[in-house]
Amino acid sequence: MIQVSQTVQTWQQLQQTLHEPKTHAEYLELEAFVRELMRQYNTDLEPYQSLWRLATGYMLRFEQANGLDKFPE
Repeated sequence: MIQVSQTVQTWQQLQQTLHEPKTHAEYLELEAFVRELMRQYNTDLEPYQSLWRLATGYMLRFEQANGLDKFPE
């Protein structure tokens, strides 16, 4: 059985560092994270793929909201 309280606590800790960027500086930090994730891990495989999708989704929303035409390769 999934432990809800433990999962929520872990998620809260993760969201302190991995969240939708509010500033361009946070966006750049997230971009660096995604690039390093892709360098170190095969993001075609789980659990890395889910993490990559979450992070790049945050980036895409920031880009759309701020008129950026940039996405990590």
